[in-house]
This record gives sequence, C-alpha cells and structure tokens, in this order.
Amino acid sequence: MKFCANCGQQLPDDAGFCPMCGTRANPAASNQDSGCRQPEEPVQPVQPVQPEEPAQPVQPVQPDTGYTPSYGNHEPRAPRAKISGKMLVGIISAVVAVAVVIAVVVTVFASGDYIALMPDSVNKLEACEKNMVRTVYDFTEEIADPDGIVSSTNALSFKKTDLIDDSTVEYILKQLEFDFEIALEKDGYLICLEPGFSGNTLTSVYLRRDKKSIGICVPDFEKKLFRINYDDLGEILDTDEELDLRAFDSKDIKKTLLDIVGIFCGIANESNTEITKNVKLSIFGGDDTCKVSLYTIKPTGDDVYAVICRLIDYVENDKDSFLYQIVNAYCMRDGSLYDDVSEFFDCLRDEAVEISDFFDEHEITIEIAVKGKDIVMQRVITESAYEGEGGSAFGCFMRRKGKEIRIMAFEGYYDNSFDSVDDNLEYSSVCDIEATFSGKKLEGEGVVKNIDYNETYAELSFELDFGSRSPLGLYCGSLELHLIDEDITISLDVDKDGDTTEHDFKVVADGETFSFLIESTEGTDVSLPKNTKEVDLTSEEDIQDFVEEFVYDYLYGELIGQISGLLSGGFGFGW
Repeated sequence: MKFCANCGQQLPDDAGFCPMCGTRANPAASNQDSGCRQPEEPVQPVQPVQPEEPAQPVQPVQPDTGYTPSYGNHEPRAPRAKISGKMLVGIISAVVAVAVVIAVVVTVFASGDYIALMPDSVNKLEACEKNMVRTVYDFTEEIADPDGIVSSTNALSFKKTDLIDDSTVEYILKQLEFDFEIALEKDGYLICLEPGFSGNTLTSVYLRRDKKSIGICVPDFEKKLFRINYDDLGEILDTDEELDLRAFDSKDIKKTLLDIVGIFCGIANESNTEITKNVKLSIFGGDDTCKVSLYTIKPTGDDVYAVICRLIDYVENDKDSFLYQIVNAYCMRDGSLYDDVSEFFDCLRDEAVEISDFFDEHEITIEIAVKGKDIVMQRVITESAYEGEGGSAFGCFMRRKGKEIRIMAFEGYYDNSFDSVDDNLEYSSVCDIEATFSGKKLEGEGVVKNIDYNETYAELSFELDFGSRSPLGLYCGSLELHLIDEDITISLDVDKDGDTTEHDFKVVADGETFSFLIESTEGTDVSLPKNTKEVDLTSEEDIQDFVEEFVYDYLYGELIGQISGLLSGGFGFGW
C-alpha cells in the first residue's frame, strides 16, 4: 500500500501521481517495479492508537495550497494533476491531428474534390454538373470583372495606319480623327468625344453616366446636359415600369444557375439511368483515352415534362430573380404576343407537352462520362426513324490535365452497330480548342472543321494576360481570327507600356488592309463646360423634341455643312 509523501493520501499500487495534490509517487517504489524485484522487508503490523477522549470524526489532511475559501461551505477545488512530458506530447499530437483533419476536410469541400469520393449515382452526376457550371461561372466572372474597366482617367486617340485602296474612302478615312477622354466620377464616369476632320475639331460630345441616369451634352448645340432617369426610361419604353435595369447580385445569379442545373439533372432517375464503371473512352477523335463512369440516360416523355414544369414553376414563383425580370420585360415590351407574364408561362407549359411527346416518339439517349469530379463528355443521341440505322449525335468533350485545357464541340452520325462507346460515332463537324492556362496567362489555338467535306472554316489563336488590363477593359495580349472561305483575318493586339496602352485593330480582306490604332494615356482633366445646365427628359415627348432639334437643326443644319466645306476644299470643288 502506498501513501502520498506530501499529503498522506492513500494511493493505488500502480499510481504514478497523487490524485489529491499531484505529487509524484515514491520514485524508489517506481524503480523497484520497473527493474529487478528486491526482497521485501517484513511488514510490521500497525498498532491502533487508543484515544484518551471520545473519538471525533477525523478530517482528511488537506494539502497546503496557499488558498483559503472565504465564502460559503464549498469544498476547495481539487488541485489539477501535473502533466508529464509524454502526456503533453500526446495532447499536442491530438490537437495537431484534429487541425489537420479539419484543414483537409475544409480544403476538400472548398475545392469540390469531395465529389470524386462520392459513389456513382444520380446524385453524383448532379454534383459533377454543378461543379462544372460553378467553375466556368467563377472563371468568367473573374475575367469579365467590370471593376477593371476604365480603371483610371484616360485620354484616348484614334489613329489610322493602312487603309483600303479606294481613293475617296481612303481620303476620308485618313482625314478622320477622334479624341476620346474619360474620367471617373462618383458612381459613374464622364466621357468627352471630339471628332475631327483634316485637323479641325468638328464638335464636342459629353456623355455622363451614374447609378440613376444617363445624359448627353453637345455644347455647340446647347449648353445643357440632357438627362434621362432609368425609371423614366423604363416607362418611356412602355414596359409598365416592369423593366428592371438594376445590376443583379452576382451571388444571386450564380445560385439561380446552379438551381436550374439541379432541375435539369432531375431528368436522370433510378429507373431511366444506367451506370457503367471503368469504361475505356476514346475522346477528341481518338487523340486521348481515359477510363470513366458512363451514365446512359433514356428519359421518357413524362420525365421531360416533369423537368420542364419544375423549371417553369421555379422561374414563375421567384419574381425577384433576374430570369423573371428578363421574361417580364420581354412580355411587357411593345408588340409582345402576350398580355401578361402568366400567359407566357402557360404557353410554355403547352410547349412542354409537345416536347415530351417528341421524346416518346423518338428514342433519345443522353450519355455523360465522368472521371473523378469532372465531366469528360456529354452528348445527345437521337435514334433514326429507320430501325437499325443509328441516328445523329451532338455534344462536347472536355479535358483538363494540369495546365492544359481542351474542349471540342461536335456533331456527327451515330452507328449502333458497334458495341464500344468510342467506336459508334462518326464526326461530321467539330470546333476544337486547345489552351494552356498558367498563372494569369492563357494561350492557345482553335479550329472549326467540316470533316465530311475536309474543309476548315476558321482558325483561332490567342495569347491573353488576365493580370494586365487596358483602360478600356481589354486584356493585354493578342487575338486573331482567320475566316478561310472569305479570306478575312481579324486581329487585335493590346500592348501596355508604362502609362501608355496601344490597341491595334486590323482587318485584312483579299490582300487589302484596314487598321486603326487606339492610344490610351493615363491622366485627363475632362469636365463639363462651365455653367452647363441640367435638363431632365421625363417623357417620350421630351425625347422626341430633343432628337428633332438636335438632328435637324444641329446635325443637318450645322455639322454636315462643316464637313461638306472641308471635303470641298480637299477635293477642289464646292458643294
């Protein structure tokens, strides 16, 4: 039997520490237990002590903690046991392990990698489709960020270089000049455009935009800024004040798109979907192969009708969504075929019946190939009306390997005489794009072909830097499109050097070249002329009066006269 040397508390034989005061047990006893056992001394029996007075309850011996409770009858808190080095290491290891697990879980779910761990099912198919849409949306949103457009005040000038070889057109184009300045203001911007001809400024046009209105000022016409409020514009356009011109929140748009994807994925269910694992799939016309899980969906007319109705209900019931606003604006525009929005949705439900009947009359198969969490192939196959003759197919292949991305859209003929999924499609036309995305730079090329006629329609090449944007919102780099049949090449090069950015736009057709250069220089002091009055155009009559006075009195009466005079001087005859 052991006793604590500090407080006298009885201890279990195998105790390393006193549970009362935390004092280490007798080291000697511990050493004896861990090494060779020593002969034990005979234990002398303890003689009981006879009390001289009536026995009183014996209070347990408490360690001297240095603390005396000053309230109530609460027992003092038992001292915490001391932590050994091994215990401390164990605790730290456990905490680190938990932190690692949490980090891994967060990373996996944030990246969408958890989808690859899901068992093959219609639920996984929906998750993969949403993951693809989410990835594309996030990328598109990043590169199309409007905050990057007109990032500072700029002065722009348009310069002509090579021109089409026509004496009259060439002369006119060579004499045309444009000075363009833009300045950021609170909640908007101010643009000043000054067209010129043969070294003479023809006029000045100011355009102002803010969150509530747009306006135009032509000082040579009238020293007034004519403004149109967006709400008034909606009324003028006869939209019954239902046209919503507000910028929808990006998160709401993204959520709506993902909801719609989820609704469409509802076309696959346990009864109409077959899942085949470890299918060797040939993609990109045989350029690549991979093992996939192949989802083969054969929806019935009822399946299609149910999905369409759920989609209609979703849009119709969410009147704050951007989809409903678009539909409402379409239905309420002048000349619309619909009296109200509800009539439009009713017509869609009637169309849903016809679409579902088509699926009952024709065997339509949807094939989707999944590798991990990625959609590798999606295609729709329509069986021919003639039994045993296959049918038509269209769809796309998508593959990402590290920094390399390839997408190929295709249409072709489906031959059901082959058992293998990669042998039963003969391509007719393809649009094939290969790219490498490294850091912020994207470069690649693409081609559009008709394989039946062995013809190439168009060629595309691009090299873009998403980390560098011009003041006009265009990314630095180059883009070129060659239309082979028409022998037309269109190119745009954006090059930024310090505070100056050059936009070189060029069109080459039949060996002739038309091009112009836009130079942007940081810094401008553009502002409206002093004492410019603001006039609100609040009705359709106000706008008509402004347009008539501006077009007939100013453009025809003054500006065209100036240009005619300059042209007559250039050609040596009077008009």
